[in-house]
Amino acid sequence: MNRIKLLRVQNNITQKDLAAVLMVAQNTLSNWENDKYEPDKDSIKKIAKYFNTTADYILGLSDDPAPPEKGEPTRSPPDLSWGNFGISFYGTPTEDDKEMVMDSINFAMEQRRKRNAAKRGEQNKD
Repeated sequence: MNRIKLLRVQNNITQKDLAAVLMVAQNTLSNWENDKYEPDKDSIKKIAKYFNTTADYILGLSDDPAPPEKGEPTRSPPDLSWGNFGISFYGTPTEDDKEMVMDSINFAMEQRRKRNAAKRGEQNKD
């Protein structure tokens, strides 16, 4: 079942009422629910906010309808397994080479997190 329709039915809301909240025609909502058309990004945001869920859930990109808690990362951490980088070596890298590259990547990511956290702290002071 389409996620928009699923949320609407689970919350005992009529198409007419939800269409009014979203400021769209009822037949537009019906077309979305029947996968004839897709809602624009502003409509997806409104739907997500109204049902306290995420755009990813509505779009079928996530099976978790719960929005992240405040301060919780909104994206999964990147997969840092060795095979996911387009790094080439002359010859076959040793385990020490791989460890050094992974340590460098982890260090760079940690520095970015700290820098972003510091920026957020500065913005909150304003």
